[in-house]
Amino acid sequence: MAVPTASSSAYLDGATVGRLEALKQSLQADQRPAAPQPAADQRKNARSGIGASLTPRKRRLYWLSGQIKHRYEDGVALNGADAAFMLRLLHQHPRSAAKVGAGVRAIVVGRFISGSRCFFVVRTDGTCEDFSVPRCLGVKRTRSPRIAAAMAAFRYELIHRMYQLRTATARRVVQAGTEGPGE
Repeated sequence: MAVPTASSSAYLDGATVGRLEALKQSLQADQRPAAPQPAADQRKNARSGIGASLTPRKRRLYWLSGQIKHRYEDGVALNGADAAFMLRLLHQHPRSAAKVGAGVRAIVVGRFISGSRCFFVVRTDGTCEDFSVPRCLGVKRTRSPRIAAAMAAFRYELIHRMYQLRTATARRVVQAGTEGPGE
């Protein structure tokens, strides 16, 4: 098995390999490497995370929703002005009609599958669904092509395994039904 090197394109993009090579050459020449200078567009977008793509007003709304989330324990319904604020924010979600469904009984802070805290809408029919505050604010999630490909492969594998599990379960049910208790 080949050991990946620093210049392996499978692990690093071309710009990173170029910077590593320049650093290597400067160290071999016993020179102190110059500090990397970011390009003009990189300096302009130096902020990272969700705030980089939000207007000041939307950044404030995002901050307020975070403050609300931290004020409540898991499983506790929001009340008063907090509930009204989050309900208005929920109606800005691209799929708000599907999220609201039959109507909203409460908005609750809870844990998502990954363990992170988020908001859930509890419908009048008793069902609940999570909703994303960044999506309510119009932020589109972007991923690098490499991460998107990995996520697609993971999703395909998960769907395939779920199909296998359902098929195996269905076979067991059919076999148990044909044998019957009287035989």
